Formats: sequence, structure tokens, C-alpha cells
Amino acid sequence: EDGIRDDLVTGVQTCALPILSKIYDTYGEYDKSIDYLKQSANHGYMQAEEDLGSAFMNGRGVKKDTSEAKYWLKKAHEHGSKIAEDICGCEF
Repeated sequence: EDGIRDDLVTGVQTCALPILSKIYDTYGEYDKSIDYLKQSANHGYMQAEEDLGSAFMNGRGVKKDTSEAKYWLKKAHEHGSKIAEDICGCEF
């Protein structure tokens, strides 16, 4: 029972982190925004992987890094993203 509860809490947190990221981004707190995206992406949340890849591709809140962008966008693609290749401008 504790394991199920822990999994549920982790799932909710993983899904909530991109929302927190967008709030911090809106207020120009890019370091916090990217930190929350990374936490969520590291748990395999596709939307966070897309958003993080896009941030690295465009240099939003982070130094532009196409290699890092492609890393996260490929993960998003592997998790079912339909737009990761469009963001990247490449095929996986």
C-alpha cells in the first residue's frame, strides 16, 4: 500500500512540475522554471521533455544547446511525442 501511494505521489508531482515551470517562466524566473522541467523530464514525462528540448533549442531560460535539445526531444519522441521532430527540425 505504501508503494502504491508513493507511486501516486510521484506521478502527481511529475505532472505538476511542468505547470510550476510555466508559472516561473511567466514571471521571468527561468532558473526555477528549467529546474522544474528537468525534474519532470527525468521522470520520463513527455510534455516536460518536449518543453525542455524546446528551451534548449531556442535558448529560452538556458544557453542554446542543440545537442541537449536533441537529447530531450528524442526522449519525448520515444515517449510518443508527435511534435518533437518538428521542434527539432530533424528525424529520430
